[in-house]
Amino acid sequence: MNETTQKAVAQVFRSSLSDEPWQDIGFRCRPKYGAIFKRLRPEWKVNLEESVLKEMIVLFTTAYILAGTIKANEIDEVVNLYANGYGSVTDLYRTIGYKTRLEACAHLRDSIRLYVDTDASEWPGMMLDRLKIKELPDEKLAARIIVGVIRFVESVRWMTAAIRNQPEITG
Repeated sequence: MNETTQKAVAQVFRSSLSDEPWQDIGFRCRPKYGAIFKRLRPEWKVNLEESVLKEMIVLFTTAYILAGTIKANEIDEVVNLYANGYGSVTDLYRTIGYKTRLEACAHLRDSIRLYVDTDASEWPGMMLDRLKIKELPDEKLAARIIVGVIRFVESVRWMTAAIRNQPEITG
């Protein structure tokens, strides 16, 4: 994997773990709970937060692919890096919310390809379906997320254009 792709992957993680995209989607900030505290929270909420993180990683990666920074033939390498980690940081698949590496690789790879192959105008509906928004027991949160997903997807679309126009990112 080339250095430009590695930088893009690092930026995907930085972006996904910062508060701003979470705020775009309708959260106050990025949830930061340890494994013990997660067990004390409603399962639906933990599942939602893990699903949002996965979708962010997928959409940010899609932006870099559509901008030409990450090549389509590098998707498997990128996904393996997301699942396995790099250097002393290992087993990232658990941090992202997957039970196994295989599950992480298959889901991330298929999800990235799905978004890459779908017109961006359809992304908000796809994301809301994948987050199972209609099943959320908290109607106020669901309403915030519906509006937030539209805002988030628009940010990703702008991000794609910005990446294309920055030669130091695209190589």
